Amino acid sequence: MNKKFVLFIFLLAVLNPFNASSTAWDTCPMDGTKIDVSELININRPAGIASYVCNAPVATFDMEIKQMALCTADPTNYINGISSVDPCFYLLNHRTGDSVINVGITPAASASFPTTFPPTGTYSHSYALLNNTFSITAEYETNATVLAANEAGNGWIASSFVGPGNRSVSMRNMALGSWQLFTEGFQSSQSSKNTMLFSYDSLSTSNFLNTLTTTNSRGNLEILTLVDSSGNLAADYSDVSDMLFIETFPSPIEITDKTTELRYMYSQRLAGRFIWTKSGASWVSLGFHLGNIGFKTEFN
Repeated sequence: MNKKFVLFIFLLAVLNPFNASSTAWDTCPMDGTKIDVSELININRPAGIASYVCNAPVATFDMEIKQMALCTADPTNYINGISSVDPCFYLLNHRTGDSVINVGITPAASASFPTTFPPTGTYSHSYALLNNTFSITAEYETNATVLAANEAGNGWIASSFVGPGNRSVSMRNMALGSWQLFTEGFQSSQSSKNTMLFSYDSLSTSNFLNTLTTTNSRGNLEILTLVDSSGNLAADYSDVSDMLFIETFPSPIEITDKTTELRYMYSQRLAGRFIWTKSGASWVSLGFHLGNIGFKTEFN
């Protein structure tokens, strides 16, 4: 059967809110529109985690998309160079001349582009390859005073509003203990919210980690992998160019001639991730980075 040329719909705002209990990290406790400082102590901490980590909405985050694919088998071995057989059909592929897509994820954003529809068949995985650097714009009010970094990123100040640091940072900065680069505190809301350029050059805050297997917000297996500019598994912080999201469908998806629409979906609802710690009687907004971007694939 000839491949059909269709409009691939790329929806960037998830319509149904995620259930907090379905994510790896708790949603930050809220008192109306403010972060509820008194409830931070009740954030669930997985074994071995000393800090209090929670997800929160952001105003927007921007990302660059390089590849999107549907796969008839797990592509991990091909991506890691173990197999020479590529099981994926590419809806977008910058390595074969397609233009990358730069998008800002807001509650109402959407975009679309033309592509060749996948052949009829059974697909078990989807993946998206993104530039590993994201811009994140956000600001939060707390219902009690907390400590956050100052504008220079070299000290802590009492604050009732907290935003990401207005600078470029990476996971390696966390591993080096440069925590004061990640937040900025204010006494009042800012007319222009801070924007952080955040790079995932590791999947761990304490050491270099290039692969992480998780269960996403829908209960599906998701593998995050950091790769270099050639698509090979990154060997160190400096090698990382892109971030790969591979989702395993709970049941294989059948593409037929009646399938008319594919949706790759992302959300800003849980895309901010706070790291809180206690210092005496004070709560410290120790860190902030990109959290759960809500990657999801749907078929109609």
